[in-house]
Amino acid sequence: MLCVYIVYILGTLSCGYAAESIDGKRLAEELKKIKKDIGVDHMQEQFNNFQHDIKSDTGTQLLNKIQSSLETSLNDLNTVLDNVYSEIVSDSQDLPSTNLQRCCDIQESDLTYYPEFQSKVDRSKACVTTSLLAGNNMKYPTDQISDVMKTNYENNKNVLWQHYSTIEGVSVIYPATKWENCQNFDPRFKSSYAAAASPTDKDVVIVIDASASMRQPTGVIDKTKIVLAKEAANNVLQTLKPNDRVGIVRFDNNAYTPTGGTYSSCYENQLAFATKENTDKLKGYIFSIEPSGNSERNFENALLAAFKYYNSSHEDVQLDNREQIILFITDGVSSSGKNPVQVISNENSKYGNKIAIFTYPLGQDESAKTQLQSMANQSLHNASYGPKQIGRFEDFDQGNQKFFPTKLATFYVHLPTAGQADQSTYTVPYVDPFSGVGLITSLCRRVQVSSGLHGVMCTDVKISKLMTEIEYFSEDEFTYAFMIDGTGRTLMHPLLPNAAFVKSTEDPVLVDIGVFERGDAAKSVIESMKSGGNGSKSFTKFFTKPRGKLVNDGSSDTSRQAHFFWGSIPRSNFSVCIVFVNESYAEISESKFQLGDIEIEEVFMYHNRSLFTDTSLSDCKFYKRRVTLDHSCVKFSQAAFENPFQYLDRDETAEDVSKYKDFLTKNIDTNPGFKSTLRSSVWATYKAEEFWKSNQARHVAWRYIATKAGLIRIYPGVNLLKSYDHEKRGWWRQAMAHPGSMFITTPYVDVWGSGIVLTFVHTLHKKGSNIVTAASAADFPLEYFNWFITSVYPSCGGSSCIIIDDSGFVVMHPRLKETTDEKFI
Repeated sequence: MLCVYIVYILGTLSCGYAAESIDGKRLAEELKKIKKDIGVDHMQEQFNNFQHDIKSDTGTQLLNKIQSSLETSLNDLNTVLDNVYSEIVSDSQDLPSTNLQRCCDIQESDLTYYPEFQSKVDRSKACVTTSLLAGNNMKYPTDQISDVMKTNYENNKNVLWQHYSTIEGVSVIYPATKWENCQNFDPRFKSSYAAAASPTDKDVVIVIDASASMRQPTGVIDKTKIVLAKEAANNVLQTLKPNDRVGIVRFDNNAYTPTGGTYSSCYENQLAFATKENTDKLKGYIFSIEPSGNSERNFENALLAAFKYYNSSHEDVQLDNREQIILFITDGVSSSGKNPVQVISNENSKYGNKIAIFTYPLGQDESAKTQLQSMANQSLHNASYGPKQIGRFEDFDQGNQKFFPTKLATFYVHLPTAGQADQSTYTVPYVDPFSGVGLITSLCRRVQVSSGLHGVMCTDVKISKLMTEIEYFSEDEFTYAFMIDGTGRTLMHPLLPNAAFVKSTEDPVLVDIGVFERGDAAKSVIESMKSGGNGSKSFTKFFTKPRGKLVNDGSSDTSRQAHFFWGSIPRSNFSVCIVFVNESYAEISESKFQLGDIEIEEVFMYHNRSLFTDTSLSDCKFYKRRVTLDHSCVKFSQAAFENPFQYLDRDETAEDVSKYKDFLTKNIDTNPGFKSTLRSSVWATYKAEEFWKSNQARHVAWRYIATKAGLIRIYPGVNLLKSYDHEKRGWWRQAMAHPGSMFITTPYVDVWGSGIVLTFVHTLHKKGSNIVTAASAADFPLEYFNWFITSVYPSCGGSSCIIIDDSGFVVMHPRLKETTDEKFI
């Protein structure tokens, strides 16, 4: 099958002539010749002759393996927290100073770049930051936790950043790194800190006085009452995690909620989950609030609007397990409406007295303070509807108003922990704030001492590293694994963007698993996973496969009978599921592979020749690159390794390459970390080099073969970027989406240096099967392809033919014919 279409641009020619001129069979026959010339037919014959060993691990066995690996990783992370916790509790005497260097004072020249952190760091020590809003009698935790953190890292390379933050706003961070904005960092405003300090999910309504008196100055220079109130409300938003919900009310004599303009109608009277999208919207609303010209305050209207949020709730939200709070900010007493204490009693009775009231005065009116204290105490509550929730009244004299935003934002420390104080909690994935690249999760634990909450200890881990077993689980084309948390939020799925490359400018994709696993049959699997269950089930499902670069080329659905195996991960709220079409799969047999003694020594030349010495190789300039025609080269992706981060998180050395070569050429039996499929794949692809060297192809830029085992072999041999991963490239994805077809990509700029090219690619299959094991390809310069099309269709010699692929993208166009400027591609 040929996956391109030709459109003839009619000029003065007749339709009959045009139709005859673009007979697609002519192009297909010529492309078959190219397919043969570049070695696709030869390699398929080779793959037909390879013997295979059947691997018959059951779905349950493979699931148990993944569960066990994840449980070990999570237990190791908990050990990191335990070690710091023990040091703090055993040495609970805080100090007035610290010997640790401040993160903002560190010099760049004292730091070293490490790939695992994607930043310059000093792994010998931690550094410290202090919030500008820390208390007047601030204390520092023991410096010894720096040594404990260093030991943690040395014993567990899965650990990324470690940070301990006190209730006073001091943070100890390992490894030490340069901060540019220490003064604006306060750990207490981070959702990870708040979630550990108060693990229960929360529903929060923030009520802000916007009457005329809120224009008045405060005890903080250049800040009016409304400015402090807005800063405090914004800080509250930052502490909320996506499972929390939030609403906003502003009031004077009347009450108002976000409505109209760019605000969805749901913000008006429904609690919104505190996702990044929602909190960004509500932040904009908060900072748009300005005092009105109305000097009246009607607490009744404000409270009725606040309680109304609790009258509308999502059906799938379990309210029994949530803390519900109203945070009430004002600078005076209610001047109209009913007694607010009675209003709270009447409204709260409708909700079983479950809602706590926290009040925060910004003025010095004693009668207002008395009223607000009565509101927080709910002194008129009706006990027949249930016990009242403990509220909070915070008073600020003029000199302490600078702490107003902090006190409001840390409302969560006064909430009950519901027996979860000693539990570790995982945050919703977020982008690493230090490097700005890659999704991470924090495992955090509340640190309690005899005097109360001391702080929160967290250790960060890359999502892609924690879930390596899931991300790289793939035995065949339709086999995959996914992981969710107890709410059904998807943590890892093949249809999600690669977690390692999400940037800070992007919104992390936090999608319910029902978006990816559709259909009624999948619902029972998902519900069981969310409740921590285990099981297996088989049913027909649609598999969504990318047709290329996913966004540009779209996707296609294909129906298969699938087998689901799922189970929970102990000591977490995570569940994992693996999906098969066939439970058994096959690998090329090493024991039955026939290679001569000379061949086995030739099967491997690493792409980065700076890491080994071979004086027998001759070099030449090929396009813009230094290459050798003596050998093809081999490059691995992270998928080639049992532990992908063995490859990703460190620079390869000459010793590594020597171990690779010794193992792949059978000089030693010690595997340097490769998956079981890798060595036989290296041997199998060597058959392509033999063909390429003995069958020169004209007008070809590069020839290469790539496999699902995580390797690509290229001829001529050339050095590639370490980050190059063939499975992320468009040509590979397009080949996988068109198995058994001759596919020609759209023109693109060759990352290997040969200018604007098109790729001809074709899949290779196991004998007697439609299972794809590899893809063989060749790059052609754009100029050659234009000449080739004209030789097949002379009528296209002018400016009359357009070739498109089956996604509608242009392969050849008259305007591309003369293009040499790469920026236009």
